[in-house]
Amino acid sequence: AGLRGSRPVLLVSECVLVYMAPAESDALLRAVAGAFPDLTVVAYEAVGPDDAFGRMMVSNLEARGCPFRGIHAYPSIAAQEKRYQALHMMRTVVLDMNAVYAKLSETERKRIQRLEMLDEMEEWCMILSHYCLVMATVHEDPLCPSFL
Repeated sequence: AGLRGSRPVLLVSECVLVYMAPAESDALLRAVAGAFPDLTVVAYEAVGPDDAFGRMMVSNLEARGCPFRGIHAYPSIAAQEKRYQALHMMRTVVLDMNAVYAKLSETERKRIQRLEMLDEMEEWCMILSHYCLVMATVHEDPLCPSFL
């Protein structure tokens, strides 16, 4: 549909891969990486299924008929990093959302706190710890250097 393998491609995935079977999502990532030599992936994914909050999160989604089919294959920041490295991504950075939140300016954090009406910071931090931001590229160029 007009895509050219020679052009830079940004693949954005927001809690998509975690709903797929690992073999399917890995095949998708492998195919896209093979088709586009200048690929960058930015993915937001759920992690941490093995603590009390994570078990409840997984259970609630399964009860609604939309299970996290891939969360146990890639349950942690380290597992997400290994996933993209195994797919021959030359540079991979994975941060839990607490780390992303900490990199925001104080002004931005205060704005978010007003929007979310955060009464309980401990609960907010627990939720953030169950999601991560993946940034991976098939080339070695610096990836988001000003943010990371």
